[in-house]
Amino acid sequence: AKEYVGNGTLYDWVWWIFIVLSIPIALVVIGWWRDEVFVRLAKESDPPAWIQRLLLKNKDRKGYLGTALGGCYLIVRGVRRRILRFFSNFEIGRRALAYVFRREVERQTEAQKLAVEGDPLPEHLQSRLLTGGDIISKAHRKQKRAILQLAEGESGWFTAIVGERGLGKSTLLQRLNTDLGDRMLVVDCPTSGFQDLMSALKSSVGLSADPGLRTEGLRVALSERQVEILAIDNVHRVASPKIGGLQHLEELLGLIRDLGREFSWIFTLDSIAWQYIRSARAGASGNTSVITLEDWSEEEIGDLMTNSAEAAGIEPDFSRLVLPRQLDEMAYEAESDRQQHGFSRILWFAADGNPAVALRHWNDSLRVLDNGKVAVHLFPQRSMTDLEDLNLTNLFILRSLAQMEYATIQDVLEATRLSEGDVRNAIRGLLVRGLVDKEEEMLHLSWDWYRMITRLLKRQNLLALE
Repeated sequence: AKEYVGNGTLYDWVWWIFIVLSIPIALVVIGWWRDEVFVRLAKESDPPAWIQRLLLKNKDRKGYLGTALGGCYLIVRGVRRRILRFFSNFEIGRRALAYVFRREVERQTEAQKLAVEGDPLPEHLQSRLLTGGDIISKAHRKQKRAILQLAEGESGWFTAIVGERGLGKSTLLQRLNTDLGDRMLVVDCPTSGFQDLMSALKSSVGLSADPGLRTEGLRVALSERQVEILAIDNVHRVASPKIGGLQHLEELLGLIRDLGREFSWIFTLDSIAWQYIRSARAGASGNTSVITLEDWSEEEIGDLMTNSAEAAGIEPDFSRLVLPRQLDEMAYEAESDRQQHGFSRILWFAADGNPAVALRHWNDSLRVLDNGKVAVHLFPQRSMTDLEDLNLTNLFILRSLAQMEYATIQDVLEATRLSEGDVRNAIRGLLVRGLVDKEEEMLHLSWDWYRMITRLLKRQNLLALE
């Protein structure tokens, strides 16, 4: 009885009344919003073709059907933007969007058969571009502030600045040196061991590089110059992942003990090398602390891209990029702003937040056209599939170079403990493929492949995940 009464006498009548009344109500609402819908549609930077036809046909009369279709488009567009903006608040969401973004750019570029035109930037512009502009102080200001607070206290403290190669450790030291002035002495650690580091320290205060000169002479010279803080850049160069590889680092820590608490110390170390040498940090005297540099954010990489172009004196033209608008959650005043933001997102994702890698991708993206303009193209992305045929010998060699930054063939032999013939053959192959570069007698990972190599080594559990 309940079912018959409910459906038969009430349900159908209420439903039909709702349908009949909804039609005039919808027409009234559409009439209210008719002008506003077309105003907002006209403000869309690059609407789809059917919206453009709709605007053209309804330019004067603004029909109800056209208003309804345009309103539905604006609602769907707004909901999609809110969803994308929500996911963009999270790191994993931004990375997923950036990956899909790049794949869509590659697909559209291939579909439209857009060729890369122009020539690479001249060497003098590349050099200015790769300096990156003045952004490092903003990127690492929290870490810089922490060190300056230490410098305001008593001497005798020890700080290690740890970060991936290319994150800006050396530039951060330069910024600190600018703020602290003569109180701070910065020395770049050579690749040849502790004795050459001592010679560099002595030379920096005007002493003879004679190895027989005692530590007391160095202390007196530092005091006369009123040096309170000694910063050694790239300390990981005096350590290596082999038997007895921490001997030079122990000698450096012994120098800290010999000089006493009159001086404070700052070391910068590569985060990969820090994984195997951090146990030696306990040998440093005084209060110790570790300051870790974080990967750069998407916004910081975008600022780096803009500032580096300004430093090089170029105005990049993004108009040749084919970017997917359906994956963009932001509204922009100009189309060039949207293209620039989309490209910076791709750049950030490809570099994993490493500014040095990002700058090199940025440099590879720029081409000088015949008319003198600098056009932006999608930079060539190295794929993990290009490294799948590497055997264990190659992987062990790449891991050793990642840990040591610069190494001779003898260093690699001692670190890997592999046969000399296999190592030399493997290194020749890595040099031919461009995975490894050679400067004089020192080997190091190629910047073009640095990100792909570190990703591969971490995936193979040959490098610890940070």
